[in-house]
Amino acid sequence: MLYYYYKMLLKSLFFGNKITSEHFFTYDVVAWKYKYIFGIFKIAFFKGQYYFTTKNKTPLIIDCGANIWVTSLFFDFLYPWAEIHTFEPNPEIFGYLEINTKKTKNIHNHQLAVSDQKGELDFYITTNNAWDTLASLHESRNQI
Repeated sequence: MLYYYYKMLLKSLFFGNKITSEHFFTYDVVAWKYKYIFGIFKIAFFKGQYYFTTKNKTPLIIDCGANIWVTSLFFDFLYPWAEIHTFEPNPEIFGYLEINTKKTKNIHNHQLAVSDQKGELDFYITTNNAWDTLASLHESRNQI
């Protein structure tokens, strides 16, 4: 884990806006900027922000706002026999999600938002950056 962390940290510092892909463990991940791959890797794998335990060897995992899939990759790493469903409504980011998950058979992607309301809803993306993680069904969440 430390090897990947320091390798990715150095690449992020020196080539963070030029490199757009990374291979770690058995996964290949692409994104619009390397700094983004490293940032999510650091949160999910190194800091363990999404870590959880279960006695169930085949849990059902729902990843809402999956983004480019690094968190789902972490879930797959923890529980390789899990059934994982990702939800990502942003069409630009969903394309990366599809690319990053194409080698995994237990991850099922859905280009949908999760809400307590039925039907079609507006989805707000900041005008400054389509890749921003502030995209939401609530316009006020992505005000800068």
